Amino acid sequence: MSPLRIGLSLAALALGVVALALAHDVRSWERAVEDVRAPSTWLPGDPGSDLVALDDDLALRKGERAFSIAVRSPFGFDRARRAARRAEAELALSEAADQGSARQASRAGNLLGILAATADDTTDASEPERRAESILDAAVRANPNNIAAKYNLELLFRRIVVVGGLREGPAYGSGNLGGSRAGAGAGLPGSGY
Repeated sequence: MSPLRIGLSLAALALGVVALALAHDVRSWERAVEDVRAPSTWLPGDPGSDLVALDDDLALRKGERAFSIAVRSPFGFDRARRAARRAEAELALSEAADQGSARQASRAGNLLGILAATADDTTDASEPERRAESILDAAVRANPNNIAAKYNLELLFRRIVVVGGLREGPAYGSGNLGGSRAGAGAGLPGSGY
């Protein structure tokens, strides 16, 4: 066997080992997305993460997990721990919104809006609603197809109108024409059945 063939055989073997290690690293990253944990990779420099480009997906999953933990934190005497969990969730979701695509930023913004709307650590009652409105509006603008963000923004608008004491839309009383006794709601109160 010639030295050229031996060299080519060794190069092909080395290339096969690198390809096998790269396949292991890619599979390890896929498992990391499912488990939300750091992958165990074989190649130095982790070229598998660049190949699959999952950093933004992992950041979103981490934020969603932190949101789930923060929301399930009970209202108890340990307000500091609950506030710390909410802060961790807000930080993780903010990072996911910053480094992700428009769709991922919208998903993270939706959850951030929910956290902002349910904040109970402010003295001004309208501050959480204003903050949540701006976050949810940005989430809808980032991805107009995000139905959850649109729904939550609409719920927030309805909550703001009710909490503020303003009710838009038609009045359900008899108004100035109450004496006519015609139509639904036109009669005097208590004169029903």
